[in-house]
Amino acid sequence: MQPTVVPTKYVCEELTGEFAEYWKTIQEDDGNGLEVIQLNALARWHAFRFKFGKRTEEYALPHDFFVEIFDDYFFLGSLRQYIKVELVDEMPANSDWKGISKRKGQHVFLGLPEVQIEIKRPPNQLWTKELIQEHLDTLLHEMTHAFLMIYSSTAAFAGSWHYPEIVETEGLTGHGSCWVVVAAAIAAEADRSLGALWDKWDLGIANAQLSEREALRRWHDCESLNMIDEQSG
Repeated sequence: MQPTVVPTKYVCEELTGEFAEYWKTIQEDDGNGLEVIQLNALARWHAFRFKFGKRTEEYALPHDFFVEIFDDYFFLGSLRQYIKVELVDEMPANSDWKGISKRKGQHVFLGLPEVQIEIKRPPNQLWTKELIQEHLDTLLHEMTHAFLMIYSSTAAFAGSWHYPEIVETEGLTGHGSCWVVVAAAIAAEADRSLGALWDKWDLGIANAQLSEREALRRWHDCESLNMIDEQSG
């Protein structure tokens, strides 16, 4: 997998299938075959010392540091020239979202979409292991959206008459089968490689599928609901 050279308009299913197969092979070989950029990212991750017990208002997590590590390890350094991460105090009204990703036009020189990732700022409380992991889970969740926004050709841009293709790829909420495949591959590899300090990584796949189900239910799309049930096992 070489996402740094993935062409624009790469088909969503092809991109996600290649991504999942790459990480499956890495996991079966217990990490053999990782690139130098990925090994360096792992070394930086394991060398970092988290400051548990400090209050969120006095100690901000170094988001740029984690963006670089996650980008280098999971996406081979292909994202951060196209993404911007910001902490915000509010999410969309009537939502319990902790993050959101938005397309912000095209990169001036390279022609690929630029993506703004917004992460909800935690309230003033102590940084615990659970709170930090939830925060980093959210960052990885949104970076997964960014990866697909930047490197795959979405059916949504083709128009509403391609509704079946939208449901079967990016989904009505952005959590269709393509996102699920990439998120599941990342979560499995994070569990394997990011270390004993953490519980299982949770990119919110189950909740994302629930939101997709609700969107489909509003469209009364029983066939696609059955497809999600099959993916959920």
